Amino acid sequence: MMMLSTGLVAVLAAVAAVGSVESFTLDLNPSGDSKGGAFDNVGSISAGSSTISSVGVKAVEETFRAMKDKFNDELFLYETPLMEWVPSSVYRFDDFMDGLNVMHSQGIAGKKLYMGGDCGHCHMYGLINVAAFLAQAMKETIRYDACDENSWDRVGPEKMYPIANACGQLGQSYQDYHCPPGEEHMECPIDPEMTITAVTNARWWGAPGPLKCGPKSLYPQTGYWDFNGVCDDVWADPPKYCTDYEGQKGGKAMNDAPYANAAGRTDVEGCCWWGRGVIQTTGICNFGKLNYFLGKRAADEGRESRYPSIDFCRDPEAICSSEEYKELKWIAGLFYWTESVQSYDAGGWNYLTELHKFVDEGLSGDAFINAV
Repeated sequence: MMMLSTGLVAVLAAVAAVGSVESFTLDLNPSGDSKGGAFDNVGSISAGSSTISSVGVKAVEETFRAMKDKFNDELFLYETPLMEWVPSSVYRFDDFMDGLNVMHSQGIAGKKLYMGGDCGHCHMYGLINVAAFLAQAMKETIRYDACDENSWDRVGPEKMYPIANACGQLGQSYQDYHCPPGEEHMECPIDPEMTITAVTNARWWGAPGPLKCGPKSLYPQTGYWDFNGVCDDVWADPPKYCTDYEGQKGGKAMNDAPYANAAGRTDVEGCCWWGRGVIQTTGICNFGKLNYFLGKRAADEGRESRYPSIDFCRDPEAICSSEEYKELKWIAGLFYWTESVQSYDAGGWNYLTELHKFVDEGLSGDAFINAV
């Protein structure tokens, strides 16, 4: 499981708002005798001037909608190079809600986002489940305002950022992220001619340019990104300008000689499978499953498809670049959550069981928070 302690505490404060966050309060006091958990007969939820008295999935949805401004202005924030926290330009509430609605109502391959149930306090199970998801999202991408994976692994004799980080970081190979036995047929095929450039990347002075992939005929060898390089010198002859990405202020690509990533790669052929979306969907298996269940492959093979025009195997960048379906960056992460986290049951620890226990005991203690 993932360590989300700090992030989950922050999201719980904003989403569950147990009696302390301005404009959003939750009455945790039972309104009568109860032999069940601490949330039986729970009171109404208040968010600003709204009072939410519905139950189940509808209560979860209404709660979030009542907090739209708080999400956009206080929760979905990223840290600028000047160490200021400002609203994200990539992750916005409406797209989040669109993705949430798809994943709890339709789901993928019969797997739906858990939203609680219809009992008087069951919406709390759903709220805390989504809060845990958002905590991971904040940790991985929202705080960086990133949809595409950033190049961050500094390796080699110069301790620079290999251009081949697109193939995998920390010694990984994303094109070798295969599906488990019985699911191999869902994988994306690797096309060595595929050429893609990421649409987001870090923005600090000298930050590496966006990840890219392409055949050896286009990129015979790849070097490294020099984060100390000067790219803006109008007094040079000829003048130098920063042109690798919008907003670039420093740094430059050095491709005069091959420079290997941590796995030894000095090319980016077939390396189009870096992380994308709010929880960084990565590898040929995960993109293949999206295509198999939600994308063009599903439509081509006669299955119901939410996005029949999107081929996640030919264009995995659609998760970040689509202007028509901005919810994709959320759906990709929510799919991972439903398949890998929500269903976690190993070593005597069951995610849903512990989630219920945490809610029924009044959100007390930090065992659940530390374990997720």
